[in-house]
Amino acid sequence: MRLGSWLAAAAVLVGVGCGSSGGSQPGGPDAGDVITCQNDPRVMNYASGLTVTSTSGSHKYVLLTSDPAPPARGNDTWTIKITDAQGNALSGLSASVLPFMPDHGHGTSVNASITANSDGTYTVTPLYFFMPGVWRISFSVPPTQQSDVGNFFFCVPG
Repeated sequence: MRLGSWLAAAAVLVGVGCGSSGGSQPGGPDAGDVITCQNDPRVMNYASGLTVTSTSGSHKYVLLTSDPAPPARGNDTWTIKITDAQGNALSGLSASVLPFMPDHGHGTSVNASITANSDGTYTVTPLYFFMPGVWRISFSVPPTQQSDVGNFFFCVPG
């Protein structure tokens, strides 16, 4: 009996996988299922000027624009501003970004780059949201890139 229960549980886990039920199987994503996560409590509502604070409080990351807006499946381009804790703009930083799907345990295969603009803002592209679900977009600046991050959470429907 225990082996049968274990096999049934394993079959369910294999069927869930990344995304939903699998591929072109009946009821799978190719059959018209829609992934929604707008009501997830982690998800933020997109608005120009949306601001997150780094875990230490030393930096703020301000999302000025997203193209498309709100963030959507495919290649997105963001313009951000990075400030100190008091809100003073910081220009010329070597920032990093990591898009990641926390519920699936993976990121994306495309590395986004952050380019400093002459007006003190930064362009982040391409943010490749290749599948629907909750995405965490983490920003950091040296020297504390591993431990001091600012996280945006968005639902990419599909």
